[in-house]
Amino acid sequence: AVKQEANTAPAKSPNVIISDYIQAIGGEAALKKITAIQQNAELEIQGNKLTMTMKKLAPNLSSNEAAMMGQTVMKQVFNGTTGYQMQMGKKADLSADEIADAKADKGLFSQLDYATDGTKLEAAGVATLGSATAYKLNVTSASGKKKTQYYDIKSGLLLREESTSKKQGTEISQTFDFSDYKKVGDVLFPHKIVQAMQTPMGTQELNIIIKEIKINPALQASDFN
Repeated sequence: AVKQEANTAPAKSPNVIISDYIQAIGGEAALKKITAIQQNAELEIQGNKLTMTMKKLAPNLSSNEAAMMGQTVMKQVFNGTTGYQMQMGKKADLSADEIADAKADKGLFSQLDYATDGTKLEAAGVATLGSATAYKLNVTSASGKKKTQYYDIKSGLLLREESTSKKQGTEISQTFDFSDYKKVGDVLFPHKIVQAMQTPMGTQELNIIIKEIKINPALQASDFN
């Protein structure tokens, strides 16, 4: 649960919170050298162990694939123009909204572009997340998509991101919790991500453990088709 706190932290402008975060994970120069990332992860769904491969190629190509016992059970790709989602052999093209969202990503570290891509930032005080105290920021993209981010007041790292979206008329709230930051090359990456999805049907939680991160692997356009 997130509690609003009285001001126990020095007030900081949103731009400073973002620049402190960029500095904390390795600095602008180091981040700009990264044009491709592959993350290999493990997660459990209802007692089943899945392996997950997440690939990103600048500016906004992405591929997420989950496999169980060597068989692909879920795949979502975006090749910069179009994409699709496949689950249990059923393939569906990404909607116009989903494509617009994917195209809105200007790079692998979106915070680098907040100052220039029309993103609006609003400080929303300080909140407690577990044992940490965090600056709370409301982030609105140029297209009007809203999310809330929480940055640790001590380390500057991103601890949580919350957003709400509509899928086929159903409202879905998503929370990502980021922890276990470790250095890969010159940049800190979270190695544990907890994704919680709330729908009218209930809540689903995924614990994603990142096993390996490859920086600038030789990804091809064909990886995203």
